[in-house]
Amino acid sequence: MFFIALIYIILDSIETISMTANIVTYFHTPNIIGGEEIQAEKMQFYLILACAARTLKIFLLKLI
Repeated sequence: MFFIALIYIILDSIETISMTANIVTYFHTPNIIGGEEIQAEKMQFYLILACAARTLKIFLLKLI
């Protein structure tokens, strides 16, 4: 049970950090040519990471 709680906390931290990074990336647009594409790719990566962490948290809770 301790390890399940530990994994849940780690996944929750990953989700929180990913969403925070997504918000920071949104408000920090690079002033270079193609900066919007770089920003979009970063935001997509952080969003996928957050969704994966949330999905794993749901599966972990169903195991209990």
